[in-house]
Amino acid sequence: MNLLLAASPSLPIASLQWQGSFSTGLLWTVLIALAGFFIFQLLRQEQRLVSRRVGVALLLLRGSILLLLLLTLFRPAVISAYDRSRVSKLLIAVDASRSMQFQDHHASAEEKLRWARALRWVTADTELTVPSEPSEDNDNDDTITRNQEVQDENLTALFEQLTELSREEIVNRAIEQQNASFLERLQAKMEIERIRFAGEVATDEPPSSEPTDIENSEQTSGISTAETLDANETDFVNVERKALELSGVQPLAGIVLFTDGQHNQPGDPLEMAASLSQLNVPIYPVVAGSERRPADIVLQNVVAPPAVYLDDEATASVYIEAIELPGQEIVVELYHQGELLEQQSFVTSEEQSYSETLTFALETDKADQHHYEIRLLPNKDEFTTRNNQQHFTQQVLDNMIHALFIDHHPRWEFRFLHSALERDERIELQTILLNPPVLSPALDDDNQQTSLPFTDKITVVDEANQSLFAGQDLVILGDLSETTLREELTAEEFDLFWQQLGQFVSEEGKTLVLLPGEEMLSTWNGDAPVAKLSPLMNPQMIEPEEGNADPLPLGMPVLPTPIGYGTPFLQFGDQPEQNQQIWERLPGHFRAYTGEPKPAAEVVLNAFPSRDAAGQPAMAYQQFGQGQVVWLGLDSTWRWRRRVGDKYHHRFWGQMARWAIQNKLSVETELVRFGPERPEGIPNQPIRLHAHFSSTLLEQLPELNPQVAVFRLPHTPDEEPIFRLPLLSLPSRQQSMTAVVENLPEGDYEFVLETDQEELFPDEILAPYVVRPLPTLELTETTANRKLLEQLAAQTGGKLMELDQLDQIPDIIQPSAATETWQDETHLWTHPLWLTLFVTLLSSEWLIRKWNGLP
Repeated sequence: MNLLLAASPSLPIASLQWQGSFSTGLLWTVLIALAGFFIFQLLRQEQRLVSRRVGVALLLLRGSILLLLLLTLFRPAVISAYDRSRVSKLLIAVDASRSMQFQDHHASAEEKLRWARALRWVTADTELTVPSEPSEDNDNDDTITRNQEVQDENLTALFEQLTELSREEIVNRAIEQQNASFLERLQAKMEIERIRFAGEVATDEPPSSEPTDIENSEQTSGISTAETLDANETDFVNVERKALELSGVQPLAGIVLFTDGQHNQPGDPLEMAASLSQLNVPIYPVVAGSERRPADIVLQNVVAPPAVYLDDEATASVYIEAIELPGQEIVVELYHQGELLEQQSFVTSEEQSYSETLTFALETDKADQHHYEIRLLPNKDEFTTRNNQQHFTQQVLDNMIHALFIDHHPRWEFRFLHSALERDERIELQTILLNPPVLSPALDDDNQQTSLPFTDKITVVDEANQSLFAGQDLVILGDLSETTLREELTAEEFDLFWQQLGQFVSEEGKTLVLLPGEEMLSTWNGDAPVAKLSPLMNPQMIEPEEGNADPLPLGMPVLPTPIGYGTPFLQFGDQPEQNQQIWERLPGHFRAYTGEPKPAAEVVLNAFPSRDAAGQPAMAYQQFGQGQVVWLGLDSTWRWRRRVGDKYHHRFWGQMARWAIQNKLSVETELVRFGPERPEGIPNQPIRLHAHFSSTLLEQLPELNPQVAVFRLPHTPDEEPIFRLPLLSLPSRQQSMTAVVENLPEGDYEFVLETDQEELFPDEILAPYVVRPLPTLELTETTANRKLLEQLAAQTGGKLMELDQLDQIPDIIQPSAATETWQDETHLWTHPLWLTLFVTLLSSEWLIRKWNGLP
């Protein structure tokens, strides 16, 4: 029940609400009415002792007390409603990424003049203006010419000082110099929130430096970004997400975005901008930086396998782009462990942009961790040299690749693959063929019967250290159906087989290759163990769709995806163009097994059933725990041997085996395998270390108390480590232990395995590790991306602005009108005045009775 107390446009609206339930209130009303009846009967008796006036007073007091008690039992509350306006907020975001530290010496005169206007370094009177038509007054023409020469000289000197400022400095100074016409006018209309952003978002404090001028140009305003933000990234999505958060608290009038437009993170800012558009939050980008592409040499990428074996042939492919440097010699150097190993050079063409790929041979004659650096010698005309070098690390291993190959029957793919893996001197192969061919026993030179190179039984044991997958680096699972495995194994062994295979991949960081066929697909279902491991869902077989007029030659083409062309195990040529040509010439296939990629899967090969059909995934891989699972939906890679023998088939499987051991631990002895998952990482990235102890140490593990000591190189023998971490057992494998190292800055490190029983490990067990920052697109994309900023503005209803147009922004952006109803609830029955009134009535009734001699 609501009772309106006041309703006026100028006053709050208040209502009285009873918060008790109706049934309970009815009960209390009956009880209070009954109490009132007894009070009335009591009054009839008291009237014999007191006057009528005293009796009426007592009746009124007692009735008031009962009424007040009844109201209290209904728990009354007064709800006051107020309408109040919500203040609009404007988000001002300044790009603080590394590309904003560029100095645009190459900018056009028009761009420099625009920035000079923004900084108030020039006015309309000092700018150089050229009359459209010459005047008939010769004396006046001479005056104009002299004035133009003076102004031109002044502007040239000013432009030289201007280009010594970075993009971020120009933005900060423009905001500061135009404070009266920009910030102050905006603050008079709405609330301002300033942020800086790069890979993340941080609150920005207004610059506190004093106003600057040309003579004071070396001073900078704003805050240094290096201390708070990761300047190697630019992510507009985080800015837009911040805007969405603010819009949920109060109306947002828009976003003023000062940036060069170089978004380089995975999220699509246009998708997030669609959400802002629905909320009527416009974006007003302000362009910083030049749109002209400067002369520059850019080291785009270096591709090299992270781990190879002793005496393997290993190369590094170096991708270089030269911009606006026609006919120039570019010198590229490879450094190994700080020493110059090789130097190559090339001459650019006359084109505006010229790309070149160079191949360098790497050292593999020593089992160790090898550190390399690619350097481009600087050119006197290039924009920046900060994108001229790149580090990479390669681990050279001297042990064998242990591979296990399981298949059901000797199909053609099995025969050629088994032969290729057996011939690789770096692979120690174990093969299980459940349905082997019937062969006559072979005899050796001594006329003795030789054994077959494979077994036909799968042996499953419960002990993890003696399992089928113990000690393996790579498992290739061929065309096996669930039915076949259940016929070979008991129910317990079947479950244990898949459990141990999952642990092999997820906990030990190893590689599983699925090589399916029709038999595997015949019993496939989403709940099967193999389906949980596979990177593809709902697999099916596809065949080439040959047309009558133009049949496909040599079967169905299979080509790498853009990601696949950069994958190490799909490299058939030393140069990208050569590799692409080889793939286009390879024989096709007459069937492929494809499916739907899981969200985390990377598709690297596509099969094309017809010339007009879209590619369907034929090969994909995904991370599974600490390891990876590969789907190879081709049972005819042996066709790549056509007319070339081992050239591509053997190379593909050799590269696959070596890629599979990229997680192989640095140190392997008879008692322990120890090391990080990767030989190098990036700053502040978690590093997972593993230690796998032999079964002979299993009972002693609690007494060993293994831990990892972390040292920064170089260090002395008696130097204390940075810190120590305990190694913790994995839940399902007691002899496998792990530790996670976090927050390591850039540098060279050493992880040392320590135990309480040093006599078991007389030689120090240590694994090197390198922390290097990743190459960043901030140094390769150097021009302002006007197109993206125009799209953001158009999609949200904003407008693209220039730095010298800041004073127009307060006229364009209007505060959003919004009101909210605010309620204030007062519980009368708990209010002190309510209690005071109740006590006053009781006291008055008691005093009157006592004064008149009533009991």
